[in-house]
Amino acid sequence: FPYTTLFRSDAARIIGLQYLDNLDESLVTEIKKILKELLFDSLINKKDISKLSLFARTAAELGEIEILIEIVGTEMFHEMGVINDILPVIRLAISTTGKLTIKQKFWALDALVFTDIRQGKNDYLLNSLSEMESLVKTNDLGDEEKNSLYMKQLIFNADIGNTRLVKKFIHKLSTTIKNDIRHDLIYRYTVSVS
Repeated sequence: FPYTTLFRSDAARIIGLQYLDNLDESLVTEIKKILKELLFDSLINKKDISKLSLFARTAAELGEIEILIEIVGTEMFHEMGVINDILPVIRLAISTTGKLTIKQKFWALDALVFTDIRQGKNDYLLNSLSEMESLVKTNDLGDEEKNSLYMKQLIFNADIGNTRLVKKFIHKLSTTIKNDIRHDLIYRYTVSVS
């Protein structure tokens, strides 16, 4: 083992976890909610990102995946270089059956696709796009989800130079985007770049 030093924080973590194991589950949940709020305050007000990984794990344990999805979809956090602390938590939530609602799963996949496109990685991209498409087809998801899916498919296909599919997704978006002000500007920009 390269590390031969035991830090007090390591010992405190072990003792703290043993203490939590002996408490009532509802009390542990309340403690985690308070911890999450303290960590969130530290992230937002003090701009201290050193505990982002702990915040991500705590939010996931509380089933509050939406905040993590929002973080992954925010450009600022990508620029700060902290997304890699959150991605494993989102991937785990996606793979855990029953952990997410259909919409949560869709938006979690959307966040992963956004990250993969932004980082130029195709490791999970095609599988995530396929799973998003399946969720849209088999569930009653609205125009916002469809627009987000079509936009990601448009961007991906423009990146790989597939003109036929770019035209297909421009056409699909032209029928659904008019009801989605949030995506309209992004749509116009993406179409002009594509």
